[in-house]
Amino acid sequence: MLSVLVVVALLAGETFSRANPVSIPEVCDLQPAVDTKEVCHYGKTYDRCGNHVCMKGPGEVCGGKYGRYGICGEGLMCSNCNRCQGCSYKTFVCWSDSNCLW
Repeated sequence: MLSVLVVVALLAGETFSRANPVSIPEVCDLQPAVDTKEVCHYGKTYDRCGNHVCMKGPGEVCGGKYGRYGICGEGLMCSNCNRCQGCSYKTFVCWSDSNCLW
């Protein structure tokens, strides 16, 4: 019985060590802090470095690894083809990613 518990504990520890995500590369140290002064039609949010960035609107490119292409505004979601789809709560403009093959 004790050997079964030891094996279970070892397997659980091995599984837990593999489940930890890889850390995000530290690119923020390489980029200066920027506060955008542009008008954001779909809202503002923060990027992973803590800078203000404009949210994306209907049909605009979004997503990517670590969200590098942007985050969709309220009422929109990023499609499998990396385009914001849905209806914007700010401008009431809608867009459907009907050409997406995924």
